[in-house]
Amino acid sequence: MLSYFRPAIDAMTGYIPGEQPKPGTKIIKLNTNENPYPPSPKAMEVLHNLDGEWLRRYPDPFATEFCQAVSNVLGVPADWVIVGNGSDELLNVLIRCCAEGSDRTVVYPVPTYVLYRTLAAIQPARVVEIPYSANFQLPIKELVAANGAITFIASPNSPSGHVVPLDELRKLAQQVSGIVVIDEAYVDFAEYTALPLVQEFENVIVLRTLSKGYSLAGLRMGFGVVNPKLGSGLFKVKDSYNIDAICRRQQRSYRPSSRYSSNARSSLQKRLCR
Repeated sequence: MLSYFRPAIDAMTGYIPGEQPKPGTKIIKLNTNENPYPPSPKAMEVLHNLDGEWLRRYPDPFATEFCQAVSNVLGVPADWVIVGNGSDELLNVLIRCCAEGSDRTVVYPVPTYVLYRTLAAIQPARVVEIPYSANFQLPIKELVAANGAITFIASPNSPSGHVVPLDELRKLAQQVSGIVVIDEAYVDFAEYTALPLVQEFENVIVLRTLSKGYSLAGLRMGFGVVNPKLGSGLFKVKDSYNIDAICRRQQRSYRPSSRYSSNARSSLQKRLCR
C-alpha cells in the first residue's frame, strides 16, 4: 500500500519540543532555556497599544522597521537583515535552499542543537556529525573535509555553553566551499559575536533570536545577518508574510544597550556563574 508520506518522512524521527506546563503551574522550568525575566516594558507597550488596523492588513513582508532597528543597533546595512518566525524558520529556509541528498550535505559538530538533524532529515539531505573533543575545540580539519553545502556552528553552543573563538570560525570560513551558519541564539550572554565575519566572507551567515536574551520566546522572532548575494536566494524560499504585524513592531524592544535589557542579562549571568 502506498504511504501517505514521502519515504524520508516515514523513516525520520520528528523533533520533540520541550514540554510546556499548564498556565499557573508553579514549577522551576529549565527544559527550553527560557529567560526567567519578563519582556522589557517597551515590548509590552507594543501589545498594550495594539491597533486593529495592524491585524486587518497583511504585514510588511520584509519587516522593514525591524530591519532598520537591527541596522541601527548592530551597525550592519538594513538590507543585510532577513527576519524569520524565530531563528528556527531561518534554519529551515537555509536547509531548503542549500542542502539536498548525498551531494549537498549538512555538517556540524556534536553535541549541539538537534533541530539541525531533524531539518536535514525532512529535506532529505545527508548529515555528517563531527564529535567535539573533550575540550570542545572546533574540529576545523574534519569539518572542512566533510565538504558540506552548509555547516552549522552554534556559538554559544547548547548544551555545552562554550563560545567558539572568532579565529577558529574565521579559519573555518576561509577553508570551506559551502555556507557557514553561525547560530548565535545565546549571544546575548556571551562576551563577543561573530558578526564581523559576515562582512569578511560572503559565505557566512549569523543568526539571532529574541527568544532568549529578550524574553520573547512566545512571539517567535528571529533574524539573520547575511550578504545580499546569499540573502536573495533565501528570500525566494521564505514565506511571504512570515512575521505577523505584532512581531514586526518589536523594533522598539530591540535595544541591547537599554538599562532594562542590560540589568536583566547582568543579573542572569551572575546567577548562572554562582
